[in-house]
Amino acid sequence: GKTMASIAGQPLLWHIIERLKRSVHLTKIILATSESKENDILEEFFLKEKIFVIRGDEHDVLSRFEEAFQVYNPSTITRICGDCPLVEPSFIDRLIEQIVQQEVDYLKPDCSKIIHQGIETISNSCFRRNLSFKDHPIVKEHVTPFIYENPSLYKIGKIRLFDYEKNSGIRFSVDTQSDLKFIRELYKKSAKKPSLLSMKEALDLIDRDPSLL
Repeated sequence: GKTMASIAGQPLLWHIIERLKRSVHLTKIILATSESKENDILEEFFLKEKIFVIRGDEHDVLSRFEEAFQVYNPSTITRICGDCPLVEPSFIDRLIEQIVQQEVDYLKPDCSKIIHQGIETISNSCFRRNLSFKDHPIVKEHVTPFIYENPSLYKIGKIRLFDYEKNSGIRFSVDTQSDLKFIRELYKKSAKKPSLLSMKEALDLIDRDPSLL
């Protein structure tokens, strides 16, 4: 139930949607979820938000992406995990811009760890190539790990990070009750309206008050 958990008075997924809407380069937002009954509430919520919903096999995440790909044939696909309420639209825009400018399939950051979590952008040709391996169990479940394991098959570019984006070990995704409490507390301390707390502002708050961790 974490994706509908309340943060600053709005469901976690609402925060993600509102932030994605502020992206300059994303042209379509799609919920790709499973046919499991427990996800009916997500479909209802997204349809109210006028967002296209694709539902498919619980154990074949790639097939849901493939359906969206066949409908829209986008030049890039950005995968956003449904548990990252501080996702940064400006970072997504940089990824898309750099993939297009560098004419590559995928971007590696210029440091080993990165503060942004649950975001990946790949090119159209990269996704097509991944479909050749769609029966591979890892590709079915996680969509992109095949790229890291077989870099010679892809054109890999680099994205430069700002200093604040170089991960200091802080997690902003919500996987546990304590993660959720942490994000709620960040919003409370910041006094920011829902969806308007930036990653940099969150890091500045933690810098001033390390007890938040």
